[in-house]
Amino acid sequence: RLEKGYARFVGSKYAVSCNSGTSALHLGLLALGVGKGDEVIVPANTYIATALAGYWVGRTGPLDPLRLAQTLLGTALVAAAAGTLNQVMEHRADALMRRTAARPVAAGRLSPAGAAVFGAALLAAGAVWLWVAVNALASLLAVATAASYLLAYTPLKPVTPLSTVIGAVPGAIPPMIGWAAVRGTLDEGAWVLFLIVFCWQMPHFFALAAIYRRDYAAAGFR
Repeated sequence: RLEKGYARFVGSKYAVSCNSGTSALHLGLLALGVGKGDEVIVPANTYIATALAGYWVGRTGPLDPLRLAQTLLGTALVAAAAGTLNQVMEHRADALMRRTAARPVAAGRLSPAGAAVFGAALLAAGAVWLWVAVNALASLLAVATAASYLLAYTPLKPVTPLSTVIGAVPGAIPPMIGWAAVRGTLDEGAWVLFLIVFCWQMPHFFALAAIYRRDYAAAGFR
């Protein structure tokens, strides 16, 4: 009951659902935070929200709605890619945890290969979109977010509890994407936003680890 209550509490940011009839498009929607069913923890909505905050705080003139929309679209695509590829990488562990067993790859509704292709396509589309429609720095930061999430945080989860600290890095980069989109550079303000989001994640994820400790132990996460 505590787990379900907490999942509902954080639902607007982290919890999405997954039905039995999941398609490749549905997986993309799931990664973006749209769906119904069992809770799935994904980063997409938080990435988008903090990128928006970074853009808003970083602007020095009137708001450019088109550029903001272009920034958020590219960020959303890359965040969706990270969520999709994470489900591919952890589908065996996900199948062992009650909280994540209904994810489309873990439940066998999508093949890991098909989901991997879809995730790679999302990542490429988001990176190219940001590079062309926004600027190169925003694109590189988005790619760094996905790369550190997938290549550092995800593989280290079964190895060390410090993975939580490492995972806070990709979680704190998105406000810098928004800042870079509007300023074209990174200065002190961007790093302040990075540190705020980085520190905020510590109590949040430690609370998640405490609530879902049995699930994590069953999957071999530390």
